[in-house]
Amino acid sequence: LELTMSSMEEGVHRVDLNGVIVFENRAAARMLGWELDQLLGRPAHLTMHHTKPDGTPYTLDECPIYATFRDGVSRLVADEVFWRKDGTSFPVEYATAPIRNDQNEIVASVVTFRDVTERKRVKDALKLFRALVDQSNDAVEVVDPETGCFLDINEKGHLALGYSREELLALSVFDLDPTVSQAAFPRIVEDLRKSGAMTWEGIRKRKDGSTFPVEVNLKYVPLDRDYVVAVVRDITERKGAEEQLRLHATALEAAANAIVITNRDGTIVWVNPAFTEFTGYTLEEAAGQKPSIIRSGEHDAAYYKTLWDTILAGQPWRGEMINRRKDGTTYFEEQTITPVMDETGEITNFIAIKQDVTERKQAEEA
Repeated sequence: LELTMSSMEEGVHRVDLNGVIVFENRAAARMLGWELDQLLGRPAHLTMHHTKPDGTPYTLDECPIYATFRDGVSRLVADEVFWRKDGTSFPVEYATAPIRNDQNEIVASVVTFRDVTERKRVKDALKLFRALVDQSNDAVEVVDPETGCFLDINEKGHLALGYSREELLALSVFDLDPTVSQAAFPRIVEDLRKSGAMTWEGIRKRKDGSTFPVEVNLKYVPLDRDYVVAVVRDITERKGAEEQLRLHATALEAAANAIVITNRDGTIVWVNPAFTEFTGYTLEEAAGQKPSIIRSGEHDAAYYKTLWDTILAGQPWRGEMINRRKDGTTYFEEQTITPVMDETGEITNFIAIKQDVTERKQAEEA
């Protein structure tokens, strides 16, 4: 028996009724930082097991090893610390069991233990990872690629849908995304298996039946088995902003007044169709040019300096100009140039809204 215990990877001690170590194997000596047989004759409690994991001292009455002497009950302890010779400690999982003689009397106890530092490190890392995932602003879903059923989901995921975690784990992606059918799911999984990752826009249906748009980022994860991990982002606000942009863009495109957008140094980045009608320059011809392409030469440098001083100070400029079309003819326009600022107050662009007032000016002259 002692030969068997000596060859074990787990540490083994035999402790007599006085709590003194009377046998140790090589693994025990190595893990505790002693030479073989140096622990013999030492009290187990004071040598390696004198504090709890939180650092508070154990009394003999509290020590699970000594408790085995009193009640003869075997114990498995999963969260303890043992102390090395150099004064450092390490987490252990250990078992203690009574040894009886032929008269069934307890004569000693055997303690087997293993160093679970790596296991504890992984467990703590998983706890941290889980906490980070649960604090994510996006839903994180783990899906069975064979059935489409949910295997796990973070806190954001089930709360956003109005389900408890247990309720949601009883559902599948087909219950939550009307755009994914059971017939199409195997093809999606196969495409994902080949590519490793994909992104699409879908729908999520809440417990109350309401829906909202989402962006789904999928990852195929082969581990002990295959998993599909989905990071799901609510894009309701983004969709609303995109719709507003479409409406604004349509309004700008349809505006009767010419509209010119430049960057901070005055380079044209966009013009609407009315600008093309006024000047003859298309968007492709105007983009990248300065507004001076339509300058007529009728205004002196001081005129333009006043304009630039005003808009660079963050103020809108309003005035009249005589400009020149692509065909060389001139026209009168009224325009307002407004600076566009970012959240820090820095000017990023200028927007000029122009109205052709040639007919009005001619009428005034007449």
